Amino acid sequence: MALSIPADSTWNSVREKLDAFLRQTLSARRYKHSRAVAELCQALCLRFGYDAHAGYIAGLGHDAAREMPEEQLLEEVKQAGLETDAYETGNPVLLHAPVSALILKKRFGVEDAGILEAVRRHTLGGPGMGLLAKILFVADYCEPGRTFIDSAFRTACLRLPLERMIVYIIDNEKARGHEPSPLSLAMYHELKNRELKKEEPEAGR
Repeated sequence: MALSIPADSTWNSVREKLDAFLRQTLSARRYKHSRAVAELCQALCLRFGYDAHAGYIAGLGHDAAREMPEEQLLEEVKQAGLETDAYETGNPVLLHAPVSALILKKRFGVEDAGILEAVRRHTLGGPGMGLLAKILFVADYCEPGRTFIDSAFRTACLRLPLERMIVYIIDNEKARGHEPSPLSLAMYHELKNRELKKEEPEAGR
C-alpha cells in the first residue's frame, strides 16, 4: 500500500514534520511514548506484512491530540462533524483518537485510510478493524515504556498471533478490574468467535 498524500511529499518529510510538531506540542513523557509506539508498530508491520512506513506514521501520530483539554477535543469533534461513540463522548479524553486522526489528515496531508482508521480506533478498538488498526492497538498497549504491564506479559503477548494478542490484552484488562468498553467487547467477541471457528473440527471428520 502507499501513503495517499500529495505527490511532492515523502514518507520522510511527513515523518520529520510530524515529529517536530509532537516535540513542540506534547510533554516529554508523551513524546517518548509516541516514538516507542511508532517503533513497535513498525516492527509489527514488518512481521505481519504491512507497510512499515505507514506503521511508523500511525504510531508516531496516534496521540497527537492526547494532551488537548477535553473542552477542546469536544469542540474539535463538533466542528469537524465527526461521528463518535457514546462511550467516547461520555469519556472525552478518548476523543483524542479521532482528533489525532484529524490532525494527521488536515495538518500533514495523510489521506491513507489504513493509517487514519488505526489512529481513530487505537483506544477502544472495535469489530472489523483492518490490519494496521490491530497492529497499532497492540503497539500502544505493549510499548516498552508501559509500566502497568511487566516484561513477562509483554514477551508472552508479542509472541502470539496478532488477533490473539488483542484477546490477551483485553483478558489482561479484565483481570486488572477494568471493564472494557462496548466497542472493545464487540471486538473481543468477534476475535474469540473467529478463534473458536478455527479450532472446530471439519465436518465429517
